[in-house]
Amino acid sequence: MAERILSEAAKSFFEQFLKILEDFKKETGFQVFLLNKEGKLLTKLEGVQTICKTILSFEEGKTRCKDAFQMGFSLMKRERKPIFLECYAHFAICYLPIIVANSLVGSVIICGGRYDKGESEEEFKKKFYNLADELGIFDKESFFQKAKEVKVITEEDFKKEAKKLMKLIEILTENVQTPLKEVLG
Repeated sequence: MAERILSEAAKSFFEQFLKILEDFKKETGFQVFLLNKEGKLLTKLEGVQTICKTILSFEEGKTRCKDAFQMGFSLMKRERKPIFLECYAHFAICYLPIIVANSLVGSVIICGGRYDKGESEEEFKKKFYNLADELGIFDKESFFQKAKEVKVITEEDFKKEAKKLMKLIEILTENVQTPLKEVLG
C-alpha cells in the first residue's frame, strides 16, 4: 500500500481486512488482490501460480495479461457486480466490486484454478502448446506440465467460493464505511 497516513480506525480496519483476504487465500489456494477504484494494487502481488510467473516472464505474456486484466476490471467497473471470466491463459478469474454508498471504492480480484470443461488430455495439451507458441516458449512440454499442476475447479465451485468472500465484503461495507473509504481512497 502506498505510504499514506491513515487514522487508527483505518489502520485497524485494513489489518483486519487483509487478514480476511489472507484466510480466504489459505482456505482456497486462490490468489487474492485488493485494488483501489482506479485498479491500482493495494496489496502485495503474492502467491502467483508457477505457470503465471512463467507467462509473465515474457513480454507478450505481460502485455496479454495486463490487457485481459484491464478488460475484466473495466467490465466490473461498468457492471458494478461480480464478474467471472476465464483469463486469456485459460484460468479462472473473478472481479468483486467493493461498493459503499452506491459508489465503487475498490475491488478484490480472485484468480487461480482452471475450469474443468471436460476437455480431453489431448485438447488440453493442444491449448497450452498453442499458448506456448504465442509466448515464444520453446519447452512446450514443461509449460504443459506446469499447467497440469494447477488445480482444477468447476465454474460453480469457483463462484461459490467467491460469493462467500463477497458476503464478507458486503458486511464490511455496511458497517465500516469511513475506514474503508480512507483505506481505498
